[in-house]
Amino acid sequence: MKDDPKGERSLQRQKLEALGQFAGGIAHDFNNILSIIEGHTHIALRQLREGALEPGQLEKILTSTQRGAGLTRQLLSFGRQKIGVEEKTNLAEAMRQQHILLLPLLGETVQLFMTVPEDPVWINASPDQLTQVILNLALNARDAMPSGGELAIMCMACQKRHIPAALREKNPAASYIRLSVVDSGLGIPADILPRIFEPFFTTKDQGKGTGLGLSVVYGTVDQLNGMIEVSSVAGEGTSFDIFLPVAEAPPQALPAGKTPSGAGLAGKTILIAEDEPELREMLT
Repeated sequence: MKDDPKGERSLQRQKLEALGQFAGGIAHDFNNILSIIEGHTHIALRQLREGALEPGQLEKILTSTQRGAGLTRQLLSFGRQKIGVEEKTNLAEAMRQQHILLLPLLGETVQLFMTVPEDPVWINASPDQLTQVILNLALNARDAMPSGGELAIMCMACQKRHIPAALREKNPAASYIRLSVVDSGLGIPADILPRIFEPFFTTKDQGKGTGLGLSVVYGTVDQLNGMIEVSSVAGEGTSFDIFLPVAEAPPQALPAGKTPSGAGLAGKTILIAEDEPELREMLT
């Protein structure tokens, strides 16, 4: 075999360009979050000096820090397969919470419609995993509607005949729910559609997106033993359909009078190991 220095240099250049695009997108996203936190902190401090602090300012700061933490979790889950202790989450309740979070993020030009089951829908997933899926798809839909539009997020039971064949073969006895995220945006061109779940792939301008959002959604759904399908029509919009296996309801809460095992730790000394001074001070 012959050395191919030109080919190696070309590959290295492509890697550096991808890394630069990735770093620029991350920097842009974090800068937006920090700018929001800084702005609302200044407003809160001014209100505090005037003796008229509005709780809403602190809530906006908290929401923005949660967005920053979510972005960090995206990076961590992208970099490795995250398999933790099995956790069950009520998807219906998670959707209600997301409704509150999404309204300010979508803006005034995007109308949000949610169809949420009245009864609990239990999924073998953490609240954070469901948040990543819903939030990333919703923000992707928002960006596809620069002039505004409609976004519908729906959860419904899935009949056997509508379950993808691959899932039926994998687990014939399982019941599934379908989580659909549908927008009235620009649509995804047919030549781009096969690539949308690729890491770092983005059609946004440099510095305006990481290209990680949809790849994180795909990876998370796969971890949850589900499947995602997408259909799109240019000029009409895009639909993401996620199929997730339904879990059994978790055990009921502890009966009255019972205390969790951790209650016996009262009065004990706990060692906190944290290398960030401000975090250590806050925790103590």
